[in-house]
Amino acid sequence: MNPFKLILKPFGCLLWFLGGGVFLILVAMVALLWLAKSWAPSAMAGWMERTSGFPVRIDETDIGILDQTITFEDVVILNPPGFEDKDFLRIRKLAFKIPYANLIKGDLRATEVEIEIEKLDILLLSSGRSNLLTFIEEIDYEPMRLIDSSELPPALKRFSIQIGGVSLTDDGTGAQIHFREQLDYHREFANVERSKEVFDDIKSDLRRYDPPGIEPVFFEALFASIPLRCFPDIKPASPDIIPEEWQLLMDFDADETKKALEAGEK
Repeated sequence: MNPFKLILKPFGCLLWFLGGGVFLILVAMVALLWLAKSWAPSAMAGWMERTSGFPVRIDETDIGILDQTITFEDVVILNPPGFEDKDFLRIRKLAFKIPYANLIKGDLRATEVEIEIEKLDILLLSSGRSNLLTFIEEIDYEPMRLIDSSELPPALKRFSIQIGGVSLTDDGTGAQIHFREQLDYHREFANVERSKEVFDDIKSDLRRYDPPGIEPVFFEALFASIPLRCFPDIKPASPDIIPEEWQLLMDFDADETKKALEAGEK
């Protein structure tokens, strides 16, 4: 046998082994990606529905493995019973960057958040009650009371927001239009420690329009309805009944699974 073949044979075996290992890893990653993409929309929508009492529909989810992002597209929050059967809030894009190091520790805290609000439709009942007020009250969010920034988790590195249209009309046929405006607003913030400062800035930027609903309390309720921690000072609200998809995740014990795998290797 050629001596060079004898010398190179172990390296060939090693490359074959490594190639097989890489292939298996790629297959596992594709499988996990497929599972995550199929699980994430219903899990997110289910949590938001249970938290707010408003029906939620999410059309598509994209997961970026390399940039560590999860993006929900065409998020629609519909009106609850008692209001006209139409959209309350349409979000074209809702994206979060969550480092893998955080996920491994079970820390669902985003380091970057991007939201594109296509339209906010506020309906006003003859009683004076609105779908906006109902949404805020249903979430029952209590802002964190903090003395200084040292009590907060790390700052949100980047927050990008776009707001399209906002309207306020009477609920029902022949409704009177009180406000309707296409704002086409866009702004980015960096190193956010306190959400209210950001939301106050947004309200100030739009003061010439004075759009209804664009208030800190609305944004606080919206981001509190999301199961991921978007801002350091806004904790996700917990629904009375945990959706089935999330219960399975919460029952998963990463430490116990790791111990089991290590024991199997011995």
